Amino acid sequence: SMENSAAAIAAETDALADYWNGGDYRGIARSEVITNPRLQRYQDSLLGFFDRWRGELLIPLVYEREVRGVALFGAKHSNREYSAEDLRLLQTLTDQLALSLENGRLYEESVQAYQRADATNKRLIEMDRIKKDFVANICHELRTPVSTIIGYGEVLRDLNVSEDAR
Repeated sequence: SMENSAAAIAAETDALADYWNGGDYRGIARSEVITNPRLQRYQDSLLGFFDRWRGELLIPLVYEREVRGVALFGAKHSNREYSAEDLRLLQTLTDQLALSLENGRLYEESVQAYQRADATNKRLIEMDRIKKDFVANICHELRTPVSTIIGYGEVLRDLNVSEDAR
């Protein structure tokens, strides 16, 4: 069920990311969705998202001008709306979160690249060992007949050997 929930959340997040394609990455409060005419087109999906997840404030997680996810904040304990200072603080936190998520993704990528390189290195070492064994076996197999031929050649070159021995 977690995979289904994660897939559903990812699909909803992708749909919400369309809202921020214009480059204005400000957060959206539930109250703003109802009153802002600019959000009219997204009103049903945004209100549905807020209702489903019981949130009051939605802030995109942006890295290099790309929305990588969203952070949804619930109502404040004081039941007041978020102030401009709250929004600045939460925007800073979501910027740091987006950066941390990207660092985590890059770290995971580097670990996978290291593992691939290590596996390739191990295969190359094994191939080198096999090549050395092959060359050693070939040298051993060639050494016996070549030694015999050299021995016969030395006997034939020896002028002191009688004609019958030759």
